[in-house]
Amino acid sequence: MRNHAAHALFLAATLLASCPRNTSAQIPTAFDNTSITPANEKVGKLLELSNDTIAAAQITLPDLLQIEFGGRIVGLTDEQQTTHFDVTGKIDPPGVSDPVHNPKARAFTLDALLKNHFHMKAHDGMVDVTTEHLIVGGGGIKFTPAPTPVRCPCPRPIRTPNSHINSGHLSMSSLAHLLSDEFHIGVVDSTGLQGTFVIDLDWLSKLNVTPQTTEQVLRPALETHLGLTLAPTHSQEKATIVDYIEIPASVIWLPQNPDSAQTALSSPH
Repeated sequence: MRNHAAHALFLAATLLASCPRNTSAQIPTAFDNTSITPANEKVGKLLELSNDTIAAAQITLPDLLQIEFGGRIVGLTDEQQTTHFDVTGKIDPPGVSDPVHNPKARAFTLDALLKNHFHMKAHDGMVDVTTEHLIVGGGGIKFTPAPTPVRCPCPRPIRTPNSHINSGHLSMSSLAHLLSDEFHIGVVDSTGLQGTFVIDLDWLSKLNVTPQTTEQVLRPALETHLGLTLAPTHSQEKATIVDYIEIPASVIWLPQNPDSAQTALSSPH
């Protein structure tokens, strides 16, 4: 794992770009010696992929699926999107005498990892996509521009998990990105506002409400405290639809109830 974290995933995606997408894992493989374990928190995110081996640290299923398929991927649970794990493996494809020099073997290696060890089933299809546009409401904005320009890098916004965005220098594009994380849906800046602003949005304590879904609470908080609103647009896009996938039991720390935790990490058939 000698590659830098910033380039490892990009490198692997580039290596796979010319490989046929429809290469399918065949069971049994000629050789498969793979270990998938909980992520070592002391190691940074890395991924090395060759024609017959894979070595990864702090990887997620979306990382692997993005390299395998690219584009939009749907069908993963929240747990499947966020669970990190480490992988080391050597997978020799059947019928390939020299996988080190056969580019098709590389695609097979990742495909076999996903199908043999994560039991992935997926298909191509069209999905409905909602994109939220962040716009200024009818009453105008209720926040102020940042008092003075600051030298980059700008201070990062302060966030308390799931309830608070607080920054003295936040652009609208950065706010849209943060809202995307909270809504788990695409949010783009359509306010037309340039520069940075003082933003303090605590959508739980300021509204004094019992926590509901993020959407039920955050939408009115945006308008009430910032004068911003979200306008949805709907479209259809091509996507890889994951019908079934599971995190190996070897990844999950199960101190109390193994059955319930495994069920939570498995998509329904």
